[in-house]
Formats: sequence, C-alpha cells, structure tokens
Amino acid sequence: MRARLEPGFIKRVVRLAGVFGLIALSSGLIAGCFGQAAQENQRILQQQQTELEQMQRDLATLQAQTGGVNPAPVPSAPAPSAPGGCDSQLAKRAAERGAREMKAGDLKQALGYYQDAASACPRNAETELKLGQVYEAMGQRAFAREHYRRAEVLAVQNNPELADRARKALAHLEPQQ
Repeated sequence: MRARLEPGFIKRVVRLAGVFGLIALSSGLIAGCFGQAAQENQRILQQQQTELEQMQRDLATLQAQTGGVNPAPVPSAPAPSAPGGCDSQLAKRAAERGAREMKAGDLKQALGYYQDAASACPRNAETELKLGQVYEAMGQRAFAREHYRRAEVLAVQNNPELADRARKALAHLEPQQ
C-alpha cells in the first residue's frame, strides 16, 4: 500500500528547508560579523592606546621646550584600587605646583594643576577649595560656587575648619538677599 502525500506537502517542506537554510546562513554571517567587529574594536583600542602614549610623550617634550614643570614622560596613572581612592603623592605634587602658579599669578596653569590634583584624589576637600579659589580669581563664580560646595561637603565631618572656610567663601559669592 502506498502512502499518499497531501497536496502542497512537498512545497511546504522545500519552503521550510529554505527558511532553515537561510537561518543557518544568517547565523554564520552574524557570527562572522561579530567576530570581525570584535577584532576591529581591538585594533582600534590598540591604536588609540598608541596614540595616547605618543600624545603623552609629545606633551612632555612640549613642557620641556617651554620651561614646563615635567620634562619626563607622563606615566599613565593607574586606576585607583577602590572607588574614591587616590594617588596622594601625585595629588600633592600637582597641588604644590598649582600653589606656585597661583602665587605667580598664572591662573590658567594653576587651574590645570589643581584639576590634576582633583583627578588624582577626587574626594580631597582642600583641592576642591583651591579650585574654588582659582575659579573665583578667574571671575568664574558659578564654577567657584560648585567647588566651594564640594569642599564643604567633603570636609564637614573630617575637617570642620576647612568646611567653615568653604562656607565663608561660598557666602562671599552668594548674591546678597
């Protein structure tokens, strides 16, 4: 006895085989594209790292030529081991340079050094206070207020005298009521 196929059964099987074939082909293409994309991203990342290192060398050379403070190549800073961690030695050196530039009247240079110190130790109230002072001296009152507020918040528990200095500086900048 011979089995009888329903009409259109073979067409449905062929159509499904085509769909499954397309799915398999698409999966292979997608996997290949993602693999290529990952390789391309890795290549771009390596290229950017090389460019960053070159820019650091160029910056060091420029500083040496213009009488900058750091003639040695700038090492890439290691990431802090914990959130809020800091490189206190780097921050101290940058803050000292910022103070020298502030005293010499070079506010732009002082600002750069204090920003470096804040990057090295993001939760340092003294650095935030200094940033506020530099911005105030530059006439940028909104930025000064922001940094004075940060200094106050950071210092309120550990350094009440510094928190008080930040409050006084902030009060000086606040519009009179």
